[in-house]
Amino acid sequence: MPIVRRLSEALRAEGESYWCAKDLYNGTCDGADAGGTRPACFASRWDRIVYDPVGWASFYERVYTMRQRELDYVFERLEAILGKPARLFLVGMSEGGMVVARYASPRLAEFGLAGRIVHEFSCEYTYFSSCAEHAKLAVDPSAGSERGRGDGARGEGARGEGAATSQATAPAEAAVPLLNLLSAVDPFFGSGAVPTAALGQDTRDALYAYDPTWDPQAAPYHRSTASNVSDDANGYGAKALTGQCAAAMRAQGVPGVSLTLDEPYHGGYAFMGALLNHFVASFVQNTTAMAHSGKVLVDPSGEAVPSRLCQQVSSSSSVLSASLCQGLESLVTPQPTSAYSDTRCDWASQRVRPMLVMPALRQCRLHR
Repeated sequence: MPIVRRLSEALRAEGESYWCAKDLYNGTCDGADAGGTRPACFASRWDRIVYDPVGWASFYERVYTMRQRELDYVFERLEAILGKPARLFLVGMSEGGMVVARYASPRLAEFGLAGRIVHEFSCEYTYFSSCAEHAKLAVDPSAGSERGRGDGARGEGARGEGAATSQATAPAEAAVPLLNLLSAVDPFFGSGAVPTAALGQDTRDALYAYDPTWDPQAAPYHRSTASNVSDDANGYGAKALTGQCAAAMRAQGVPGVSLTLDEPYHGGYAFMGALLNHFVASFVQNTTAMAHSGKVLVDPSGEAVPSRLCQQVSSSSSVLSASLCQGLESLVTPQPTSAYSDTRCDWASQRVRPMLVMPALRQCRLHR
């Protein structure tokens, strides 16, 4: 595949939007030649991963090492280019979420790392890590990132050896708060144990539209790549997945919030952008307030939003967790579509389009 120097311009010339085209992630690797034997060949299909678990585990550790070195490069030059930040947040989605959860560098403490925001990743031992130790959270930002450059590049094990070394439990004062948000039925990192009957009708309709062959009666639980890989006799990963970061956060003393959403996609902004904006804005404003309050939702005026929006709300060990959080459609009156920028992603006909581009929940009007 030739290198495209100006990718966004090339896509626009073909009528595509830079942010909407996903051809770059549509892997066409066969099981026999993916993963270890072709390290640049990518496909998140569970049957291909269990075909060569050692090769794929090594592949994902190399991915982490590459992203880690990219961040090292950035932080070594950040102050000289942009100055020293007053507060710093690391934010990542999916593969980026895995990196944000694991990355540590002495520069993070120097720059005043205030929090980590992990979208669409569960912080568990899944096919994205070569062993349980490498799936742990980087709770101490001051630890040297050189610990992440181990043996993974040599292709050692899905069963216990690999590359990046994470960190064990750190003193409470060293742990940086974390916000974790992902779909309860995330196709890659979901637990695989959420009953289909527990999902909202909108989520079920969207799952069926995405895969018309899906039969809720025949498949009472919506499976994920992670759950399929861990359950396979030739796979790897934790056997009892939870589909979110809460358990790891409590086990390692990392405060914050971990929520799963009643939405169908690997990326919740297409379905409940206003809700995610609210969570992120609240966390950035005060990284520990939500966990200390034990309340999942409080609107900008200070008025409590009904707790029925989330299930299994639990607050312990400075971690607030909940599951199957609903969107805010029933509480929000959107402004006219003309008030928002065109996303060029052909979402004009979708019911939640105005939610997608709201800067924050305060721009909505809550029903009293």
